[in-house]
Amino acid sequence: MSNFYSDDKFGVIQRRWFGLTQKLGGADAVITFSSATTTTHITRWYPRGPITIKKVGYLVAATMVGKATNKGRREFRFYTRGASASVVGKVLPASCGTVSQYTFNSTTSLTVSQVKAGEYVKITSGTPRTYKAAGYSSGTSVQGTVNGSLAFFIDYVPRFDADGKWD
Repeated sequence: MSNFYSDDKFGVIQRRWFGLTQKLGGADAVITFSSATTTTHITRWYPRGPITIKKVGYLVAATMVGKATNKGRREFRFYTRGASASVVGKVLPASCGTVSQYTFNSTTSLTVSQVKAGEYVKITSGTPRTYKAAGYSSGTSVQGTVNGSLAFFIDYVPRFDADGKWD
């Protein structure tokens, strides 16, 4: 047995940032939104070869503001192939109201965990909703407004193609 380094052996997960500023170690501008409608933030990101997604989420790059008293929320979706039937995951704020800068404020539920070779990832946000009841999942829902600046991330590991070769 020879001694060599292997990402797979040590369980290395790679992270890809979108909108991380130079001040925070990135090279992009933050992703800012202020409208109350559906917005596409990242149109297409093509990973190198097939990948398995471990986690998606966001970092609040500048204060995110929503109504605290009636649970204002903005949902973000990560798609593969850009199709609505291929939702990688829904990302919801962990808390509502004003969220401080440099806070990871997202909860994720992954639906699809793979992106095939040649496919892309798209990130959109839906129309923010305001819920009149105490709970997020119950009560009357109306259109709301949530403003802020975010940096999205995808944690992933490269994987083999079906034919056993790296793409």
